[in-house]
Amino acid sequence: MPVARSKPAVARVPPPDLPSAGARIIPRPRLMTRLDTASRTSRLVVVGAEAGAGKTSLVASWAHQAGPRTGVVWRDLGHADHVDEVLDDLAGELADPLVGDRGLRAVDQRRQGPAPVGSIPLDRSIVVLDDFPVEPENAVAVALDRLVHRIGDRACVVLVCSASPALDLQRLGVGPECRDLTSRELAMNNAEIAAVLSREGVDPTPTVVDGLRERTSGWAWGVRRGASLLARSASIVEAFAEIDLALADYLQHSILRDLSVPSTEMLIATSVVAEVSPDLASAILGADRGLPGDISAQARGFVRLRADGSFTVHPLLRRHLVNRLRRHPAAARDAGRRAAQHTVETGDLDGAIAIALEQSDWTWAAQTLVESLHIPRLLVMGSDPLLDGEHVIDSVGAAQPMLTAAAALGRAWPDLAVRVVSDASVDQDRTDAGSSAAQLSESLVRMALARWQGEPDTGLRQLRAAMALLPRLSLTQRVTTPELAPLLQSHAAAFEVMNGAPDRARVALERGARAFRPKQGPTSAAATIAAAACLGQLAWQEALAGELASSSRHAAAVLTARPADSNEVGVVHAQLATIWCQVSRDELDQAVQRFQSVDNRRSMPADGAFLPELAMATGLVAARLGAAVGHGGVGYELHQVCTSLPCAREYEHQLNLIRAETELNAGLPTAALHLLADATPLGAEVHALRARAWIQLGDLASVGASLRVRPVEAMALLPRLQLDLIEAWLARAHDDRVRQRSLIDRVLRAAGREQLRAPLAWAKSWLLDVIGSDPGLLQRHGTFLASIRTVGLGLPDSTHRPSTVAAPVSDLTQREIDILQRLGALSTNEEIAADLFLSPNTVKTHLKSLYRKLEVTRRSDAFRRGRALGLC
Repeated sequence: MPVARSKPAVARVPPPDLPSAGARIIPRPRLMTRLDTASRTSRLVVVGAEAGAGKTSLVASWAHQAGPRTGVVWRDLGHADHVDEVLDDLAGELADPLVGDRGLRAVDQRRQGPAPVGSIPLDRSIVVLDDFPVEPENAVAVALDRLVHRIGDRACVVLVCSASPALDLQRLGVGPECRDLTSRELAMNNAEIAAVLSREGVDPTPTVVDGLRERTSGWAWGVRRGASLLARSASIVEAFAEIDLALADYLQHSILRDLSVPSTEMLIATSVVAEVSPDLASAILGADRGLPGDISAQARGFVRLRADGSFTVHPLLRRHLVNRLRRHPAAARDAGRRAAQHTVETGDLDGAIAIALEQSDWTWAAQTLVESLHIPRLLVMGSDPLLDGEHVIDSVGAAQPMLTAAAALGRAWPDLAVRVVSDASVDQDRTDAGSSAAQLSESLVRMALARWQGEPDTGLRQLRAAMALLPRLSLTQRVTTPELAPLLQSHAAAFEVMNGAPDRARVALERGARAFRPKQGPTSAAATIAAAACLGQLAWQEALAGELASSSRHAAAVLTARPADSNEVGVVHAQLATIWCQVSRDELDQAVQRFQSVDNRRSMPADGAFLPELAMATGLVAARLGAAVGHGGVGYELHQVCTSLPCAREYEHQLNLIRAETELNAGLPTAALHLLADATPLGAEVHALRARAWIQLGDLASVGASLRVRPVEAMALLPRLQLDLIEAWLARAHDDRVRQRSLIDRVLRAAGREQLRAPLAWAKSWLLDVIGSDPGLLQRHGTFLASIRTVGLGLPDSTHRPSTVAAPVSDLTQREIDILQRLGALSTNEEIAADLFLSPNTVKTHLKSLYRKLEVTRRSDAFRRGRALGLC
């Protein structure tokens, strides 16, 4: 029986031209994988980067690690006099004396030495052309074409050069999906820099790694040089200074030395921007000049010239050129302003401002920001990435104080804005009013400040001034500031609400919300936020008016389009509107959960203020929710804040309405009347609550008198329904059943459409008596009326005293009592579990038992029943 013989392995003796990989080469598997994948899928791969980027080391290391069935042919073209002849000779070697894979294997074997008998065929072959010219002559390009097509798909040619060479890649068979390895990919990342530092015995702390990467931009030679200097230096600061000097010396004497004087001057002047187009270069230099075609080779890859005449400079060289330019401040300022002005003219305003800020030209940047109406964006968004750098906003604000004031208001620091505006007013007395954009920007800041200070008259005066300035703006200014219109409408609505005109406020908000288009393509972020503010405010006003369906729809649109946990005006209003709707619909568990979420995720600045109208709205929601669940301490801290705000009087009025309704639901009409005794303004809500109190007291004369003087202004849905319900009750007392039936049908139709349950709960008992004897009303409204929870026990045709609370089905355990007591604090299951050292599932089990014993189905009802039993 024959014995199987194993095939001998192919010897891996490196070819003579293949550079040594070196023992200190840093492993770069991400690039190895990228290079290996590219070489298997394309005939030609280009590794193009500036000198010192580690190209040759990378490719040599990759070639050394190629599999045993891979042939490698390496040619260094750096010192070849006739590159085309070298390529033709190589093509001949790969084709003769054998053909196909056997010929490639023969060349590989000649490079590696004699192959053992029975050697296996090669899987693939790699031809590396090191130091390939960036601007190859036509003869070289033709020779490369012959080489690539001679070897066909049996091998891959790897070009190592200082930039992407000017070649017809499509003719060479390079697929469009194949990507070259460029300077960006070859730049060392933090892990690779840390490995270089470790090899030099330097502790790779984050500070050292980040500092070295910032100075070298990941350039391999610079990283190795920096690690060497850090290893020899006793101080990191001194080492970084030495690194900066070493890099500057290399760039000056190894790169710029070979460039012509005009090219160097052009690079220095245009270093104020990273991407230099021909038009931009002409604008900066004042002449139609360009770089020579062989600049990439002369600059050893640190300058990359594109086919359209534009060029880029490596970040290291650009930083060096900028430092040279700044030695001449006047020239640097002129170059920067020309570049910025040209960028503005091309429509890239943010790019122009970024150029000015990079050159520390604060005056030009501030003036351009104001003239381009950047202040509305600051007021809407609170910040801007352009101005987020250290000391940037202070520097531009010194030239244009309204920028500082707008940024302060956007960050919830009205006290700082007040000081800045006050100081600017003193200085402005000695100067002219400025352009239309400057005047409008100042009006916007003063308008926003009036909103913070609760001064509607001042705000409306500034609003009229701003509206008069709008026609004087240019078309470009109007088009590029889409957030301006909704911002003005948001302010207008806030001032109308402060003046007690919610109808006019809603008109303004509906106008501003028209710009809210979250699903229609890309749009300005500031415009979306400003329009969302209008829509969120509109949802809040609709919730207060009892229009729950429309309010919920608008609030959901805002919360879907914007981050639900942000502090944007529209988002907070939408959250509060949703909670108010849930309370009105008697969905108390959902309301409690949402309020806790909003309260826990609110991330106001530690030293920031709370917009008064939002503070008031949050306080009212907390008070109403606390009254609904029987825990009046909810929102105590907010109450303390609201009483010190400019809108404290309006807050106290609204809070008294909530308290009066709570007293009425508890069967205490006298206390409710006491709270409403000095209520101003005497609106429909006050009339309705007073009438309810007199109903409980049995004072029919006072109820009738209140209906005879009911407000004549247009009423919101909720107070209108309440007054209609009171009139229906009075009609019942006067035995006017036709009028009573008509009113009840109208009220229940509207309430059912909006799912308004809580505001009708006080009348549920007598409404059931009425519709119980009317089959038509019972069929239409019986289901909805049955879903309303019963509160209040003081109507004349029912008992005047609360009935005795029934005892629990069985005694509560101490653990169940502990959980019951925590329901009043609006604690979640997780919070109760953490407080009692239980699991959330155990808490759920206790709650189920608690609900069964108390004969309730909701947390709020359980707590209310527990209070009545004296358990909490």
